[in-house]
Amino acid sequence: MGQEARVRRAFVVVLAALALAAPAAAAPPVTHETALAPREALFGDAVEARADVVVDPARVDPRAVRVHVDFRPYRVAATAVTRRAAGDLVRIRFAYRLECLVKACLPKGPERTVSFRPLRITWGNRTQTTFWPNLRIASRIDPRDLSRPTLRSEALHQPAVTWGVRPSRASALLAVAALLLLAYPALLLVRRLRRLWALWRTTRLERLTPLERALELLRRAAAGDQSDSGRLALERVARELGDSELGGDARRLAWSRSQPDSQSMESLRTRVEDAG
Repeated sequence: MGQEARVRRAFVVVLAALALAAPAAAAPPVTHETALAPREALFGDAVEARADVVVDPARVDPRAVRVHVDFRPYRVAATAVTRRAAGDLVRIRFAYRLECLVKACLPKGPERTVSFRPLRITWGNRTQTTFWPNLRIASRIDPRDLSRPTLRSEALHQPAVTWGVRPSRASALLAVAALLLLAYPALLLVRRLRRLWALWRTTRLERLTPLERALELLRRAAAGDQSDSGRLALERVARELGDSELGGDARRLAWSRSQPDSQSMESLRTRVEDAG
């Protein structure tokens, strides 16, 4: 009986030890708490969001703890992260300053409730999710004020307007700068117009090559509407053709005993043009 009693007592002691150790072992390595200040704000007021994460450094590295937030439609104007030891634990505080002056944050009535997206806390491959308290936004305008709008400005006398540079002087400087920028394009335009004017004044004969000009004069002489005689036109063609066969034919025709007729001059011109 004595041995059986000792075994029973040992079993009870083990059960008691396990019962005392179970709560400590079951305690999570990371705990958290969220808060908003203030919970009720007017449109345009800044709101402070705070997430306190308590970490057991024996089980989780505090440097590995990350938080993921989404405060839309508010934007994060400032962020602060502080770490402080609290006994055997480490408390990490994530503080955010939230601001919103866009249309999406308007109360659209006397007041409105905004619910931010859940806060995610991660460390390693573990994730915990928690929620932010609701935020109530109130309008700055009383509904009774909308029925009788009045001027609310208390500034009766406005200060005198001052300038770093007087508008008249600034306008003159800008005009001079614009003229300087246009000077070079204007010069290019003048040069282009002068070339077009010179080209327009140039006659068709002046734009032809010497041989083309001689053949044009020969054509006019053959047509009978050129003051130069046919002999002079033929001699000019012969001079441009040189000692070639066609040049010799043009020279013989120019100084033939009889006056060169239109058919002969036209035939020679055609032969020269066909020869290129």
